[in-house]
Amino acid sequence: MDKAEVIGRYQKLLEELDEPAERVILCGGSALVVLGIRETTSDLDVDIDPKLFKFYATKFPVKKEPNVNDLIEFAPDVDIHEFDPDTGIVFVNGVWSYSPSAMLIQKRHLARMPNRKPGKREQDLIDIQQLELLVKGQRLTARVLA
Repeated sequence: MDKAEVIGRYQKLLEELDEPAERVILCGGSALVVLGIRETTSDLDVDIDPKLFKFYATKFPVKKEPNVNDLIEFAPDVDIHEFDPDTGIVFVNGVWSYSPSAMLIQKRHLARMPNRKPGKREQDLIDIQQLELLVKGQRLTARVLA
């Protein structure tokens, strides 16, 4: 999915979840596409409120992996995670996503995981370099509370 497709799928997901945008936060590769770090991604990774996550965990399969938070396989192109309210978020192009600094923290964690799939670590390192440049170039910072 390119940026337009990510935004379109995000809008459709809001309807499917029947949730306001500020409660559905992009992370992972989809956030990187919206932030302009990557050109494409294969799916949407989103974080939602812990209570909502628990509700959907009763309706959809929950996948557990070492070193990462549980995820719900909501659709073939959407994985849902539990949102941590201390995570920095931004509103870009009508989409709520992790901030560049929050994405940098996430990518550094993923790059250090011993069970990371082949090829993913290499992409993580490229993403980290791009995010570091973006974060260093920021003149203003803010913590957005939704």
